[in-house]
Amino acid sequence: MNQIPCDIFAILNSVNNAAFVTDENHTIVFWSRLLSDYSKIDSSAVIGRNLFDYFPNLQNQRFQQRIKLVLEDGIPQSFSSQLNTYIIPCMLSDGSFRIQHTTVTRFAIANNDVFLVYSIKDITEESKQIIKLRELRNSALEQINERIKTEEKLRELNASKDRFFSIISHDLKNPLGALLGFVQILKDDLETLSMDEIRQFVDSIDEISGNINELTLMLLDWSRTQLKNALPQFESLDLEDLVGALYPLYAPLASRKGIKLTLAIVPEMTVFADKNMLLTVFRNLISNAIKFTRNEGEISIRGRVEAGNTIVEIADNGVGMEPIDVKNLFRLDKTVSRRGTNNETGTGLGLLLCKEFVEINNGNISVASSVGNGTTFTLKFKQHVGTVS
Repeated sequence: MNQIPCDIFAILNSVNNAAFVTDENHTIVFWSRLLSDYSKIDSSAVIGRNLFDYFPNLQNQRFQQRIKLVLEDGIPQSFSSQLNTYIIPCMLSDGSFRIQHTTVTRFAIANNDVFLVYSIKDITEESKQIIKLRELRNSALEQINERIKTEEKLRELNASKDRFFSIISHDLKNPLGALLGFVQILKDDLETLSMDEIRQFVDSIDEISGNINELTLMLLDWSRTQLKNALPQFESLDLEDLVGALYPLYAPLASRKGIKLTLAIVPEMTVFADKNMLLTVFRNLISNAIKFTRNEGEISIRGRVEAGNTIVEIADNGVGMEPIDVKNLFRLDKTVSRRGTNNETGTGLGLLLCKEFVEINNGNISVASSVGNGTTFTLKFKQHVGTVS
């Protein structure tokens, strides 16, 4: 061991940081009183001992390489609490270790003896405060995020309410007014009207009544989903039979516009879902496709099984949609009423109802569309294995 004056490092006893000193061979030559208090290791037990032999936790190649750099280059090295909780184990009364920040500095005296001074700052309380502040910050951020989500949901609910009442006041009120007007004309002028005129009024009343009935049913269905009263009755359904039952209802509507309506569903495809909800979904999507497909156009209803999913596509070559309309298609607060190719009316509520019902039945709905190139709605459900009930 290097011969050095006994009290050359005694000044380290008067600083706030614990400290110890080794020579260039890593033999401990000084151990401060504060470090003795912290570590419960008396200086007599460590003076003259090799640092790495006495403290096996320091037998780490990365640590020793950095110490070697201090000896060779003289550049101090710091060992942070994040990577090195402690250099010298110092136990607290609760059995945990003090958290330390250690700086190692090269020190040479007049006779060219070289030493390493390890200055240990106890940052246990600081670390606890930092952790506590971080927890408070994270808690505050969580509360802020929850409040933002709540406010956003309230905005959406408020917008949905406004849109709902708009549908009732406009899309329901206007046709009711027209219906009452036609009925009043028939009532007042029945005796003076020709049969052709009466037929025209009756046809108009029939069409308006159908639209009102369809809209009323959709409003009731959608209201039930919002009130969580739409409880699905799950059963295994054969999709070819389910959609096939709707085909005779919509083939005449398609035929009036010269639209070719084709059905191509793989036999024995099943889905575990609520029958009435699924029928509502298909009715809306098929009706929508007819509405926005030009005369002499084409609509196909295709079904397949892919990667464990039952997939149904309702595709048309109709007018398509702008990207902004596709983006807002399933938002009640953003939906815009569009007229069909033959001036058919709509509210957008039917598509919102489709999304609600598909998700209630553990599926998802997506849409691909571009202006002039038609629209494809895709329904995806996890394939149900079992017999058709």
